[in-house]
Amino acid sequence: MEFNTTSGSPGKHRTGCLVVGVFEGRKLSEAAQAVDAASGRYLTDLLRRGDLESRVGATLMLHDVARVPAERVLLVSLGKEKEFHEGP
Repeated sequence: MEFNTTSGSPGKHRTGCLVVGVFEGRKLSEAAQAVDAASGRYLTDLLRRGDLESRVGATLMLHDVARVPAERVLLVSLGKEKEFHEGP
């Protein structure tokens, strides 16, 4: 399996799977906000229904998100934003 990282607007990347984070309280990460905007607030609506568990590491795979060129979008619960840090 091959993984790549790319910069730019996440809502415009044509890829097999786009991974974006969601903080506690259904707060979208910056990348998730871009996907949400591109999809007409689909992520916001989905999260309001409670489709993603709030525990850290929980995931939800979405297929064929409207107006987003990625084949799949993987939402990942990140926990509290203040406690989140990237890298080791």
